[in-house]
Amino acid sequence: MDEELRLDTELLLETADSLSVTREEFAAGTVGDNPGLGDAVGNPRLYGRLNSFQNSWNVSRERLVESIDVLGRTMVTVAEAFAELDAELAKGLGAGTPGGAANAPRAV
Repeated sequence: MDEELRLDTELLLETADSLSVTREEFAAGTVGDNPGLGDAVGNPRLYGRLNSFQNSWNVSRERLVESIDVLGRTMVTVAEAFAELDAELAKGLGAGTPGGAANAPRAV
């Protein structure tokens, strides 16, 4: 059995950082009420549809922000857990092998 488990923890952490930025952009994307929008649209029915869409999008955006946050935190947790496990395994292997920790597996 010559199988290896490789996990790029650096990439996971970089992706978590990118998700954090994306999350902030979505969270800050609130439109708010615009009393002049009805006049600018010119059609009360169209304004009603736009307002309905905005309200639905606000709910969907909040859910999306929560999901992005959970995904980012999960990536950090996985990266940290894998690095910790890798260090423990390397320590255990290094104690009983010639060459010590130099021959131990490492997280990529």
